[in-house]
Amino acid sequence: MNLFKSFTYKSFFVLILLLLSLIISLHLPGYNWETDYGHHYYISMFNDKFLNLYENFHFHKGPVSIFLLDIIGSILGYGWKQSIIAYSIFIFLFLILGIFIVIKNYKNIFFVLLSTIFILTFFRSQGSNIFHELVVNIFLLSSIYFFYNYLIDQNKKNIFYFSFFFSIAVLTRIDTLIYSFPFLSLLMIVLYKKKKLRDLNLTFFLQNLSIFLLIFFLFSILYNFSINDFILNNIYFNLEYSNDYKSFKNLSYLYHLLPNKIILFIIFVKSMFYLSEDFSNQKIFKYLLFSISLIQFFLFLLKIDEVQLFIFVFIIEIILITYFFFKI
Repeated sequence: MNLFKSFTYKSFFVLILLLLSLIISLHLPGYNWETDYGHHYYISMFNDKFLNLYENFHFHKGPVSIFLLDIIGSILGYGWKQSIIAYSIFIFLFLILGIFIVIKNYKNIFFVLLSTIFILTFFRSQGSNIFHELVVNIFLLSSIYFFYNYLIDQNKKNIFYFSFFFSIAVLTRIDTLIYSFPFLSLLMIVLYKKKKLRDLNLTFFLQNLSIFLLIFFLFSILYNFSINDFILNNIYFNLEYSNDYKSFKNLSYLYHLLPNKIILFIIFVKSMFYLSEDFSNQKIFKYLLFSISLIQFFLFLLKIDEVQLFIFVFIIEIILITYFFFKI
């Protein structure tokens, strides 16, 4: 009986999420299938196995989002109704993964609070120009979940799962690669504390790099592009595009340049890591770092243009982390 009730509640919850995802996706006709999602959907409709993803289309993102739309399109077909259903599937995956991680950590009230804020604010701008961030976050959520599990148990299976999902996130949006640095920093801190820093050997890096390379070459074969095509259209193009924002006078330029929602999520996960029992036995120390991360979170969330505060909190965090790394 209890098993039946549990199944009923879970089914009802999933149904609510499906309905919510569909309702959110219904804005597409009102916004005329904006540039981001509309262009991706157009490419998915007209690409085939003989076309080069970057030579035959004006496209400057990774191939993953097109691949996912191709899978959905092969099942549902293409059309304005199918495009709405396809978009709702991405929203549902994002919501279900986010809520799954919240449920796994429901005992931590701060985790639940920040998770709720993140999920709600992600859709505060209803345009489908968040499509690419939506896809990236699906895989970032997955990779962070396995990364967190690896930090707890050092089970190699989890780090390989992390590498798989993070590689897909990078091949969705190349600048996601930036977040390999905080991941590596956290990994070094935890392994240093557990006296397992030697695990970060050449074999470790080669194994994880091989996962990325395997996925990359599978996509390159599927969509007929070369390494040069990928670098030219994902790295060089976006570096050139970013030239307009290199000399900024205030933080509004920085907020425009950076993938804001992804950074919000990284700060959010970092905050939870600082609060975790395994991070530090000194409560004042971890609450101070959590408070710094909370300030960072709201700086990016509200796009507060206070340069001195912005720089100050980041410098304090770096100093504290450096001290912790070498002294604790």
